Amino acid sequence: FETFGMSTIESMAHQTPVIASNSAGSKELLEKFPFGKLFQPGNAESLSHAMASLDEIQEMTLDKVAFRNTFDHQQFCQIIETHILSLESAR
Repeated sequence: FETFGMSTIESMAHQTPVIASNSAGSKELLEKFPFGKLFQPGNAESLSHAMASLDEIQEMTLDKVAFRNTFDHQQFCQIIETHILSLESAR
C-alpha cells in the first residue's frame, strides 16, 4: 500500500479519475478532493464496485473548471506540510 498516495496525487494532477484503497494518504486526499472512489483493501467486491462506477468518477473530472477550483495547489501544499510535520512529531 502507498502510505502517502503519490499515485492519487499524480492522477488528480492529470485530471483523471482515481480509484484508490481506503487507507492513509489516498483516503485523506479523496475526502478533501472528491474526484474518485475508495475501495476496501483486500476486498475484491469493493474494488469491483469502485471500478463499475468509473463512468460516475469520470463525470467528476469532466468539469475541469470545477476541478481546478477544488484542487487548489496552495491548499494541497498545506496538506502535505501537515503530513510531514505529523510524521516528524511521531518520531
